[in-house]
Order: sequence, then C-alpha cells, then structure tokens
Amino acid sequence: MSVALLSVELPLPNLRVPREEAKRKIDARLQIGRELRDRTTKLMFSQRDLESARAEKSKWVNYTKDLLELLFDNASMAEEFAVRYGQVGVVAHSFHQDVDQFRESMDDYLQRLESIHERLDLMKSWKSQFRKSPALRHQRPPLSLFRIAQMTEQ
Repeated sequence: MSVALLSVELPLPNLRVPREEAKRKIDARLQIGRELRDRTTKLMFSQRDLESARAEKSKWVNYTKDLLELLFDNASMAEEFAVRYGQVGVVAHSFHQDVDQFRESMDDYLQRLESIHERLDLMKSWKSQFRKSPALRHQRPPLSLFRIAQMTEQ
C-alpha cells in the first residue's frame, strides 16, 4: 500500500510590523548566527567550546523562531525556519565530525533565514492592508510586542 503525501502551498504571511523593522531584526539575527557558526573556525576550538556553541545555538534558534512568530501574522515562517532534520539512531562521531555537523546545521538555519529575509519585499505589511480595506480603516493596528517592550522600558 502506498501513501501519497500532498504538499499544500499557503500564501505568504503578512507582516505585523513595518518591512524595514522586520529587515533590521532579521539582519541582526543573521549576523549573530554567522558569528556563532564562525566560532568553530578558531584554531584552539575545544570540546567545551563546542558544547557552549551548541547551547548558544539552541538559544539563537528559539529566539529567532519566537521573533518570526511575532513579525508575521501566522507561524508559517517560524515553522519554515525551525524545521529540524535529524539522524535516527546513535552514531559515534569524532570531534571533527561533530564540529562539521554543527556548522552544517547552522548553515541550514542561516540559509532558511536568508530565504525568509529575501522574500520580505513580497509580503504585505499590516499597514498596507489597513489602508486598502474599508472594514479595517477604523481599527487600530495591533501593537507589536517590540513596541510594548519599548513602552514599558520608558
């Protein structure tokens, strides 16, 4: 018995924040991710450094996924970014292979985030929809968590 898997193409999500704000925030996450990946090129990179980098990677992935959930009106971009590929079973690796695997994983995450960044110009912002829809003209745009955080800091 064979099972056919269907792939459903969903429309691009809308931005909840201005496009330039989304670009800046994703640019910052890309920079942090590249710096984290590039730590593994140090001459004196140790097992302890790799463990630290893995912990930082986990924080980076979780923060970036949460950020993407806040930037868009649905979770599709966050899910696209955070998709995980893994191996089934336990395989003993050398330290060098572990470092290579870490770098490959970071490259995969960075590539997916770059793809999302490149498509920002194709997405509608909430503000542009607000102007076009008569039903939404009298509603206030949603307050982003970034703006809420800024207001509470003052």
